[in-house]
Amino acid sequence: MAAGRPVAVVGPASVAALAERGIAAPDHRVIAPAGADGNGTDGGANGEDARFDSEALWAQLEPAALNGRAVLIVRGNGGRDWLGDRLREAGARSRQSRPTSVPCRSPAACNGRPCATA
Repeated sequence: MAAGRPVAVVGPASVAALAERGIAAPDHRVIAPAGADGNGTDGGANGEDARFDSEALWAQLEPAALNGRAVLIVRGNGGRDWLGDRLREAGARSRQSRPTSVPCRSPAACNGRPCATA
């Protein structure tokens, strides 16, 4: 992934998986719902629990900046169309894909997944 290109994810496990593959600040901008980066904040307003869903991610995005931008949505089985619909309404050119196995970079961190260094 090109440095400087933002990537948005829904939850803490995705933030951790990206970091495991070297996609993290300061070289990359990772956008996630409040609290997904493990910084100790609960992310919720008015004492609510943090939410890790499309709506919480959308709250972190800048819709006006999406107009005309190409966006790739990788979603799991059973994922909803809600975020894709909002992106298109904001003028983004979105494309959807289903996830595939992404090799990790460290044998110790692979936990049985394919390893790019093996």
